[in-house]
Amino acid sequence: VLQIFNFEKSDVGSYHAALNSNEISAPAQLSLQIPPAIEIREGFEDKAVLKAHTDLDFQVFVTGEPSPTVSILHNHSQIKDRALVKVDDDVTKIRMKNLTLADSGFIEISAENACGTSHKDFELCVVDVPSAPLELSSSNTTSTSTMLTWLAPKDTNGSPITGYAIQRRTLDNPRWRTVGKTNETTLTFEANELFSSEDYEFRVIAVNSVGEGPASTHIEITTLNEDEEQEEKIEIPTETALLETPSTPIVSVDDGKAALSWDTVDGASFYKIERCKEGEDWLEIAIVTRADYADRSIMDDGVYSYRITAKGLNSSSEPSSSSTPLVFEGKKDKDTPTRKTVEDKRSKESKSQQEDVLTKTEDKIEEKADQEKEEAASKPIKTRHASPVDAILDTRQRLKKRKPVEVERRASIQQENTDAKQQEQSEIAPAKKDEEKDVVISAAGTAETSKPPKSGKETEETLVADSTRKRGAPILKPISDVVTVKIGELAKLSVNVEGSTDIHCLWKKDGKTIM
Repeated sequence: VLQIFNFEKSDVGSYHAALNSNEISAPAQLSLQIPPAIEIREGFEDKAVLKAHTDLDFQVFVTGEPSPTVSILHNHSQIKDRALVKVDDDVTKIRMKNLTLADSGFIEISAENACGTSHKDFELCVVDVPSAPLELSSSNTTSTSTMLTWLAPKDTNGSPITGYAIQRRTLDNPRWRTVGKTNETTLTFEANELFSSEDYEFRVIAVNSVGEGPASTHIEITTLNEDEEQEEKIEIPTETALLETPSTPIVSVDDGKAALSWDTVDGASFYKIERCKEGEDWLEIAIVTRADYADRSIMDDGVYSYRITAKGLNSSSEPSSSSTPLVFEGKKDKDTPTRKTVEDKRSKESKSQQEDVLTKTEDKIEEKADQEKEEAASKPIKTRHASPVDAILDTRQRLKKRKPVEVERRASIQQENTDAKQQEQSEIAPAKKDEEKDVVISAAGTAETSKPPKSGKETEETLVADSTRKRGAPILKPISDVVTVKIGELAKLSVNVEGSTDIHCLWKKDGKTIM
């Protein structure tokens, strides 16, 4: 039996037993097997915190027999893609240059051989300066001071804020000078020792363990001069407590007014009432101490809504919800003429006066036309006359077409009558030469001598001779001036002849002989 004490790696090899030079046993291979072990000599345990823009250097010592296979990952990727890796026997050296926030994560190391596997990892935390403070502003500026306020940065970048640095400069000096500092919780600073009537620029910088971050957006302020400061009065608004919002008002129309009511609000001394017409803005109409009101100030019809705001000495509420839209039709006083009734009255009076003028004008025109007809009727004229039925229809048609406002139409009719008269007088001479006269019966019961038909409006206007005739002329008198006949019945027209018995009587309709 061979026993080896304090076995070392150098004891690994091939062993055999021999009785003599001729008797040697088969060889026995002796090997060493040690599970892998990992050691980081820089002492990183669970976390390594480094500042941005610095380098990460560490060495990994791995033991084991047989020699283990080593793998190093950075955020689940081979570290050689981001770092420099150098292997010397059992030592692996790693260097990551110019760290950034993106390098933060985990580094995982593993070693494996026939005896097993070993793992070790740690967190890499890269910290940077904070981002810039937000919304820097100034207030309460005097001749020698101003009050600055700002908000904390959006990102601390791995290291908490430790304070703020306030810097200022004048417009004619490009160099910024730190004039004050605050702790991490103080976000205001009063800048003093300023000169009156001077322009300044201010900015704020957040600070953490890494250092100062970027500056905020700078602001400009101008201090007051001493005279302005004495005259200026700063009003400090009184804090206003918030009362409970009133209930939605109930609105109804009552005898030409809008009646409102709502629930009282605790702590309210009075109520502001606002009214809104559809499509317009809210209008304050009253302030009352009770929880009801009658609105009599609506002048125009329309759709109206109301809302209520509770008020106190140093308190107020939000406006209530607007009421249900109310359609208002105001009560009109019958005894009081409105603008519309006055205008209607004036229009009627003007129309009446116009009708009077037109009526008088028509009367004069008709009177003159009648005179002309009488003068023309005293002379034997051949004329064409319609039958009684046609005469009635023509008369009705002319009455329908007559309008009081057509003064010019009346004047044109008068002119046509005058033209007709002149034309008829020019035809009298040829008519006298005719030895044989055709007698035409008119609806008025008079005998007329016919004349050639006229065209246009002249065919509609005839001059009827009265009962006065020249000596020896026959007179025809119809039994009836108007004959009414229904469709399908026998129409019978009769006429009496006076003054002569030896005549040849012709019946004509529309200028054509029918019998």
